[in-house]
Amino acid sequence: MSQERPEPPSGADSPEELVAHVTNNPSDWLLYLCHINGYVKEITYLEVKKLRLLDAATPAIQTPRPVSAATPSPPAEQPADSVPGSTVLALPVHSGSSHLSEKILDLKEFDGSRSDLRRFTQQIYGKITANADRFPTVTARLTYVAGRLTGKAYELILPKTRYGVPNFLDYLEMLAYLENAFGDPDRIQNAQNKLYQLKQRNQDFSTFFSEF
Repeated sequence: MSQERPEPPSGADSPEELVAHVTNNPSDWLLYLCHINGYVKEITYLEVKKLRLLDAATPAIQTPRPVSAATPSPPAEQPADSVPGSTVLALPVHSGSSHLSEKILDLKEFDGSRSDLRRFTQQIYGKITANADRFPTVTARLTYVAGRLTGKAYELILPKTRYGVPNFLDYLEMLAYLENAFGDPDRIQNAQNKLYQLKQRNQDFSTFFSEF
């Protein structure tokens, strides 16, 4: 393991204490979620890799068949990535014959504009989720996200970059870093203000509800 299991920012004893701590320390909890996400992904990847190695190391015993015997229909082949009696998560298979997912178009670069941050982060989530097999390693994910940054956004992570690879646990921590720098610090309060300002006026309920 390249990292220890992250610990939560608070050991709350009740749901009320937990809600209060999350409300008062949103940045700490966001960073914790980024860390635990990377930790779970790494454990999952290592477990699947271990199962594949065990499966590959199991020798296949071939039983000679008489020449005169009728050739039976070949049995249905078991997927190479599975082990009998187990459920294996779908992770990228590094082989020349594997079929990669259809490539999602590259994202428009993010230059540090606050109004464009949510668009960028949501598209990054979608891109890496849909093309997970094209980004099988932390390095691949980090270098892709860095490659879609420009201007102030790239200047921000440049001091944390070594040999072209940003120094983060995974891309989620990198996005949280960008959020802290370019996000709206009063986003929750501003959203609440907009909610309070909503009025049904003379609209029918369906129109009001869609705006709500």
